[in-house]
Amino acid sequence: MKIDHKTALLLKTAFAKVIQPLKLPIFGKLECSFGPQGVRIRACNMDESLSWFHPVPEVEEVQFLIGYQQLRSFIETLGRNEGLEICVAAEAIELNRVLADGRSIAFGRLPKELGELPNRGEEIAVKDCPIGEILKGYQACAFACVDDDSGGRSTLGGVFLDAARKSIVAADGHHLMIQSCPDLARFCEEDLILPLSRSLLSSFLTEGQGGMGVNGYWVRVVSGAWDYRCKRIEGQFPTYHRVIPAGFKHRLELSLHQESIDRALRELFALHPKEETVYLALHHGHLFLLAGGKEIRHREIALMPKYAELNLIFAFNRHYLANSLKACPSLVLNCDDSSTSPVQFESVQEGRRYLLAPMHGDHKPLIAFLNEKNEKLPASTEVPAIPTNPTTQQSEEKAMSPTNEAEIPALSVKVESEEAPANEVQKEGLEAIYDKIEKLIEKQQEAREGLVEAHRAVHATQFQLKLLLKDLKAYERGQNRRLKEVRKVEELLSSLHKAA
Repeated sequence: MKIDHKTALLLKTAFAKVIQPLKLPIFGKLECSFGPQGVRIRACNMDESLSWFHPVPEVEEVQFLIGYQQLRSFIETLGRNEGLEICVAAEAIELNRVLADGRSIAFGRLPKELGELPNRGEEIAVKDCPIGEILKGYQACAFACVDDDSGGRSTLGGVFLDAARKSIVAADGHHLMIQSCPDLARFCEEDLILPLSRSLLSSFLTEGQGGMGVNGYWVRVVSGAWDYRCKRIEGQFPTYHRVIPAGFKHRLELSLHQESIDRALRELFALHPKEETVYLALHHGHLFLLAGGKEIRHREIALMPKYAELNLIFAFNRHYLANSLKACPSLVLNCDDSSTSPVQFESVQEGRRYLLAPMHGDHKPLIAFLNEKNEKLPASTEVPAIPTNPTTQQSEEKAMSPTNEAEIPALSVKVESEEAPANEVQKEGLEAIYDKIEKLIEKQQEAREGLVEAHRAVHATQFQLKLLLKDLKAYERGQNRRLKEVRKVEELLSSLHKAA
């Protein structure tokens, strides 16, 4: 069986998401099935299974196991235009390198281990559906899930397919992400909670046509040549729709570029990475991001004269605010006058809603700071910020919590000192510091990538050396057998000579 270079790399990446470093060696292998219908390669662990089907018939029907790490090391040594060929011999599996002109060159041999992987499961019927659209909605919501189930709510550790409301939902008690999916009810007859899966979060399952099916505890997803199965999460997802307000007083269309807000967030917290709280404030037509404790750091990110009469301020976890920008590119802000009411970020074009509960705190110092800034501000663009080194204690408010606990202020913010006015020299110095920090981060990332490539090259070289040593030992054994046969012939000739 021949596999082109692109498919070989895809197989290496896809199966790595299922292969787990467990103590059971069987889960570190791939199951290969050759037959008249085609070739199937499968990997599995305790909770999921992934298989790839290649509809090219093979004359001999055989099933065997191959070590994933050995196959991966061989694929990493392939050139850009080279492919992979797997040939089945009597006692071994031959791996050949397919050159660009179609010629095959023998590369190595692996022991053929007969058998099959566990976790095959029962046959699950699949209903045709727009699986790509569903998985893209799953991927858009997955960031809002609980990272683990240590809190005892395992249902919050998955993505909820709500067939009745035609929505894909994820929440962790602090924020709520909803992706509309009009076609969900046509094939999903019951509510379903899918676990967080590296395979479902990958793009290779969203590129083909396929379907989805459920049988008891197992869920099956078919997309193109891929067949994926996983265990569903059992339990009842919280009634998330009860925490969504029936209506909002204000609907603000924020025509902002995501990069400008991302840059403002990076600048505000570049020297204060441990701080978590950021304030989003609309004050007399100016949209600000603010942070800090004893002294306030700020960035003006937009001038919005349309809302000059509206003054609002909300405190968010800065990571959640960044998530809202990624989830809802065409940003629309739905809110009420109260700074403690839930805020909904909306992207109508993508059919997404992101509900976030603000953190509670004393906003009077911030309002005084904004009033003072408003007197000095011309009707223009960005205001330079003066970052300092405050040390503050912060606590996130649990949004959408069913309990009625007392509200604790998240931050106490004071007005910026008059002795530290913004000036051009400080602004240029800060911009230079930010640029240096970004360059250092880029260099660090490049160095890590270089280390990864070097590690792969060393691993591939070690694999080649092992194969060559095996060939050398086999050659030595063959030579020893030949020497023994020659000695036997010599002894026979000498005995015949003596008898004569």
